[in-house]
Amino acid sequence: MHIETGKKYKFHQIINSLVDLGYHRVPLVLNPGDYSVRGSIIDVFPGNQNLPIRIELFDDEIEEIRTFEPNSQHSISIIKDTTILVLEEDHIHKAYVIPHEILFNLQIGDPVVHIHHGIGTYRGLERMKIQEFEGEYAVVEYQESDKIFIPIEQLTRIYKYTGASAPEINSLRDDKWQKVKKRVSKAVKNVAKDLFHLYKTRKIKTGFPFTEETELDLELDRTFPYKLTDDQTKAIEDVKKDMESTRAMDRLICGDVGFGKTEVAIRAAFKAVMSKKQVAILTPTTLLSKQHFKVFNERFSEFGIIVEYLNRFKTRKQQKETLERMKTGRVDVLIGTHRLLQDDVEFKDLGLLIIDEEQRFGVMAKEKIKQIKTNVDVLTLSATPLPRTLYLSISGIRDISVINTPPLKRLPIVTEYHLFDMDFIKQKIEFELTRGGQIFILHNRIHDIIHLQNKIKTMLPNVEVHIAHGRMHSRELEQLMIDFYDNKYSVLLSTTIIENGIDIPNVHTIIVDDAERFGLAQLHQLRGRVGRDETQSYAYLLYRHEGILTPEVLDRFEALIQFTTLGSGYDISLRDLELRGIGNILGTEQSGYMEAVGFELYMHLLNEAIAREKGQFIERKGLLNLSNKTAAYIPEDYIPDMTIRLALYKQIAEIETLSDVFQLKMDCEDRYGPLPENLYVMMEVIKDSLDKG
Repeated sequence: MHIETGKKYKFHQIINSLVDLGYHRVPLVLNPGDYSVRGSIIDVFPGNQNLPIRIELFDDEIEEIRTFEPNSQHSISIIKDTTILVLEEDHIHKAYVIPHEILFNLQIGDPVVHIHHGIGTYRGLERMKIQEFEGEYAVVEYQESDKIFIPIEQLTRIYKYTGASAPEINSLRDDKWQKVKKRVSKAVKNVAKDLFHLYKTRKIKTGFPFTEETELDLELDRTFPYKLTDDQTKAIEDVKKDMESTRAMDRLICGDVGFGKTEVAIRAAFKAVMSKKQVAILTPTTLLSKQHFKVFNERFSEFGIIVEYLNRFKTRKQQKETLERMKTGRVDVLIGTHRLLQDDVEFKDLGLLIIDEEQRFGVMAKEKIKQIKTNVDVLTLSATPLPRTLYLSISGIRDISVINTPPLKRLPIVTEYHLFDMDFIKQKIEFELTRGGQIFILHNRIHDIIHLQNKIKTMLPNVEVHIAHGRMHSRELEQLMIDFYDNKYSVLLSTTIIENGIDIPNVHTIIVDDAERFGLAQLHQLRGRVGRDETQSYAYLLYRHEGILTPEVLDRFEALIQFTTLGSGYDISLRDLELRGIGNILGTEQSGYMEAVGFELYMHLLNEAIAREKGQFIERKGLLNLSNKTAAYIPEDYIPDMTIRLALYKQIAEIETLSDVFQLKMDCEDRYGPLPENLYVMMEVIKDSLDKG
């Protein structure tokens, strides 16, 4: 179907053509094959194009066609015409996550928390007339079927409830909630005091100001064989700024496996060495240290930078030699496992510490890292940051850069869960081998791993299956991995030793046995072992019997499937934070407080308390009583989807300045078309009240 600005088309004809071409209607266009209708606007994501398009009609004439960005839903550029082709199977891949600011994602039946009334059940939106004006109200139900109706301007008072278990619904007829809120507020105040102390000590910690960009930095840039993604560019800029300032850097780079965090680390290390400082790179596994050594060495060799590594594959004599050269400044970059944290490791002038996957180190190692951290710049790389680190980042106490953009042509990994079945395993191995790929099978019990190997060999006698686990001799293990990397055999049956950092691009299928034994973050990491190029990859989670599928396990599996989009490590951490509660972040007693009010309200109270500690807290002036001044609702033909309407109401409730009003008007006109009279009048009423201040 070809469409062009200025040409006449019947609205319903465009819709019918899209349906005939295989497109399906959704509330919000995020992925190829989606289309949505709002007022005089049709959004569609053509399977044959990189960006979705927005078609705006005036009567039967196409007034404008624009491309737009799915994550923010903002228009990018105006185009004159476009062709929408039939949707092919290979066009359909989930590429985008619903943007947080667009969806205050409340579904009917979800538990919500009202700051004054406590935990109730969200029952949807209801249009009703109170006094002279009609308005749309959010309905929340409490014990004994009592309900409250919340007007638009008060929507900032409700939060989605997220906790580890289903909450108890409050009653409007007692003061239980007030007591709970008082207890939680007091606890949060104490936490804020501790956190602010941490923040202050970091603020005053001075660091070494590294030299600004030189011609050599640009030279290094040219040796990078790919195009940097926008997120990578921003992360590199953030790190540069941190390193050039007089404040010590403590930045977390959060990006999914294979999204290019290593390149950010390479640029940082280069900058440090150019400023005559040494760099230490700490990795959780020996194999990862070797891999990093290979990459850093290749990139730095032409610049005369000396890169070395320290791990158990080196002999005592070799280790001693490396340490001596490090101490006298003849090594610029040292890569290694926690071996780097031992007392005999001395640097001549350490300027930068890069930590890969900090959550994999034990308590003792972490204590040692803390000591090193006191006077050097620190860069932490993580695909799934520890909830604590992520949580500190959310609270604005730690600097974070997120790399969410997948490399071009990367496909999301198809994820499924199944009952353990040898025929199923056989079928998946055969499928992978016919397309020339390799397979990881993860079985985390050393004592019976050999039985599984024998079963596979019996079914597939011509397939070579090798076993890898942590009790094997290190050299044997390394050889096994190198052979697998060189594609000398097809199936590796292994314990979680493959969890971190073994980059074997030809592995396209992973089968995880006893998957229910793993946490969400761990499963996400394991899944990240496959899908390193443009071949479609698969992750199969197996459980041994139906009884294992408890609600918690199902929730974990479903969460993993829900976050099949690329770049979901960050989301998984947020979800993990929600699922596991806040216990290991601030101690178990805080976990109880968070359960009592839900994660979102807890974080809101905590951020408020921190702002108070910093002397930055400003009491929010609530919106005027909109519902008493005008018809406060958005017509359904403008935004048919209730969830999106609620999200927009929430944005209206959060307006604080005139520029917020203009921004929201522009966003609405862009996404949904010209404002209907109701919404226009609402905006004018808000503007007047802000003018009067």
